Amino acid sequence: MPTATREWHIDFDKLRSKDSMLRKIAVVLEFPAHFGRNLDALYDCLTDLPLHKGGHYAIHLDNLERSPAADALHAVFADAREHWAEAGVTLAITRE
Repeated sequence: MPTATREWHIDFDKLRSKDSMLRKIAVVLEFPAHFGRNLDALYDCLTDLPLHKGGHYAIHLDNLERSPAADALHAVFADAREHWAEAGVTLAITRE
């Protein structure tokens, strides 16, 4: 994959609740104040990011442990990656 034109690192260290994880995502990705802190709102905001066709972007989900809440968040990121792929944008999602 070519070098990302923009990268974000979201560190989930010590975050266990879905609400705390969503709050962290909103801060790092600079979501609007009206972000609803639920999975539907997460998808909406991820697919509204100012990404450009032909661009290469990466979101690194650092220290995102395995749990039902974390796995659900990761699935939304994967769905957003597919949305952007259909629009001609490379959005890499890494879970470390």
